[in-house]
Amino acid sequence: MAGKKRAKRRTFGMVRTLPSGRFQAGYTSDGARVIATRTFLTVADADLWLASVQTDIARGAIKAAPKTTPELDTYAGKWIAQRKGLKVTTRALYESDYRRYVSPYLGDHTVGSITAPLVRDWNYTLGLALAEAQSNREHHSQATRQTGAASTARAYRLLRTILNTAITDGLILANPCTIKGAGAAPTSERPTLSAPEVLRLADAVPGHYRAVVLLASFVGLRIGEIAALRPSDLRLGKRPAVSVSRRAYQLDNGVIDYDVPKSEQGARSVALPAPVALAVREHLATYREGIEDDGLVFVTNQGRSIRGGGYSQAIPKALAAIGRADVRVHDLRHTGSTLAAQSGASLPELMNRMGHSTVDAANGYLHATTDHGREVADNLGDVLGAAQRTNERKARKAAKKADNVLSFPTRAG
Repeated sequence: MAGKKRAKRRTFGMVRTLPSGRFQAGYTSDGARVIATRTFLTVADADLWLASVQTDIARGAIKAAPKTTPELDTYAGKWIAQRKGLKVTTRALYESDYRRYVSPYLGDHTVGSITAPLVRDWNYTLGLALAEAQSNREHHSQATRQTGAASTARAYRLLRTILNTAITDGLILANPCTIKGAGAAPTSERPTLSAPEVLRLADAVPGHYRAVVLLASFVGLRIGEIAALRPSDLRLGKRPAVSVSRRAYQLDNGVIDYDVPKSEQGARSVALPAPVALAVREHLATYREGIEDDGLVFVTNQGRSIRGGGYSQAIPKALAAIGRADVRVHDLRHTGSTLAAQSGASLPELMNRMGHSTVDAANGYLHATTDHGREVADNLGDVLGAAQRTNERKARKAAKKADNVLSFPTRAG
C-alpha cells in the first residue's frame, strides 16, 4: 500500500487557515512579521503571493527592515518636535504623555525591536499602574474619580501614530500596535443638572463665578472658551450673543496660552438667553467695570485668568453644597446641550451651539440658522425664568413657614 504523499515543505513565509475557510499568508523580516493585506481563496493562491514577495525582495523592490534603528526616545523626540500643524497645547500634551507614559517603559528600546507582545505588556502594565495611582489619590469630590483609562488610551494612540510614521520612514515593516480597541477609552453617560439646580449652583458659587456657571450650563461654552472671552466678543443688546473665536489653555509649566479653537466648528456665534445676558452685564458692572475691549471678562480675585484653576475648587465645592458632588465642571457643558435639546434645538443646532463637527453625513444639508438659534435661546430663557420663579416660590414658602413657627403662641407656665 502506497503511503500518503507528503506536502512540500515551504521555504519562505507561512500560510494559515482562517475560521472563514480562507487563507492568510505572511512572512518574517528581521524579526518583524508582515501579513498580506488580503486573504486568499486557496493555499495555491497564498503560495503564489509569497513567491511574488520573495522575488520582489530578491530584486530589491521590497526592502527588508534595516538591522539597526534609533531608540524610541530619540525617534519620538524628533517626531514630536517636527510634527507639522500641531497647536502649542497639543505638542505640549504629546511631550507630557510620552515622557510620563511611554518613555519609562519603551524609551530605551530601538524602534525595530518593539514587537506586538512588548506593546501588549506595556499597555497592560501602564493601565494597572494608572488605575492604582488614581485609586490612591485624594479627590475633592466623587465626580473627579478616574481610572486612568483615558490616559492609557491616549498614550496608546500616540505610540501607534509615531510608529505609523516609522513605517513610512522605512524603519519597520508593520506597526506592532495591534490591540483592538486600545486607543478608545471607555465612556459613560455623564450626569446633568436640572435648570433649578443650575440656579442653586449659580447662587452657591462666589459672585464672580455666577455668570461662568450660567454660560457653561445654559450656553454650553467650554471653560477654556469662557476664560478667553473679551468684551469685544459679547453682544448684550436686543439680540444678545457671544462670539467664540479662541480658547485659553494651561500648559504644563503653568503658562496660559490663548489659541483658536481646535476645529473650524469651534469658532462660532451663539445666541444668549436673555437672563444669561443680564447676568453677564451685571458681572461686568460689578467686577470688571472699566475693562478694555481686549481685557478678560472673567478673572480670579487676584486678577489672573480663571483657566489657571480658580474655578476648579470653587465650583466643585458649590456642587457639593447643593448635593450634586457627582457632577464635574465639564458636565455643566453637557447640561447646556441637554437643556438646549429640551428647548427644541435640532441636532445641527446643538452642534452649532456646542461647537461640534457634523457626525453624520446625512445631516450635512442641515444648517443651524440664526433665527432658530434665537428661538432656542429664547426658550432657554423661559426655562431659566421658570426655574427662577420655582426657586423664589420655594424660598417664600420656607420663609413663611419659619415665620409661622416663630409666631406660634406659647402656653403660660
